[in-house]
Amino acid sequence: MVEPDYTGQNCSSCGERCSRNTDYFRCLPCSSESHADLNAAANIGKQERGPCTA
Repeated sequence: MVEPDYTGQNCSSCGERCSRNTDYFRCLPCSSESHADLNAAANIGKQERGPCTA
C-alpha cells in the first residue's frame, strides 16, 4: 500500500516539498518542472518499488 500523503507536493527528483500550482509542479531547489500528476505518479512509483499492475 502506498501512502498518498504529499506525493503531489514532494519533488520526484530531489524529494524536497515544494509548491504545486493546480496542474503544474515546480521545485525551486533543483529546478525540476512537470505536470503535477506526473510528479505524483513518479513518487508513488518510487514508494511502490515494483511494476504498475493497474
